[in-house]
Amino acid sequence: MATSSNSSMMATIDSLKDKMSDEVYLALCEKMKELHTEQQRQDNDSKIPARIWFMTVRTFYVNKDDDEDEDDDDDDDDDGVSGERYRIEPSQKIVMMTRPIMECMKRIINDSPMHCMDYSFDNPSNRWIHVESPIRGIPPFKTHIVKVFRVDEV
Repeated sequence: MATSSNSSMMATIDSLKDKMSDEVYLALCEKMKELHTEQQRQDNDSKIPARIWFMTVRTFYVNKDDDEDEDDDDDDDDDGVSGERYRIEPSQKIVMMTRPIMECMKRIINDSPMHCMDYSFDNPSNRWIHVESPIRGIPPFKTHIVKVFRVDEV
């Protein structure tokens, strides 16, 4: 929207070029350039919603005494022993980030050998969006950092 207004304004300045001095014309063109640069900077600084995909660990407890009659297809580890289990599952969250950061993340993911990168939820706006679960009572090394394997604009 602002770009079309800028183009229209510049076209008007160009059409009136013959009616003004070269100094005035150059001053107006310089101001238009500053306005365009400022709008570009604001567009790059504005945050957009982005969906990130990452793997997370889900822990759960299996009690074989209560579960003997039922055939549980969801339990892949059928060793007949009660206890805590964990499963690595894909997850996704929507976070706010600038377009340049999102594009940079895409390049890093694409170029890295593991096709993933660290993303930290440890900031004031995202701190409680995601916290990794402990496994067998042991807390994760980094509670708010995940390995992102895909990022897209929402």
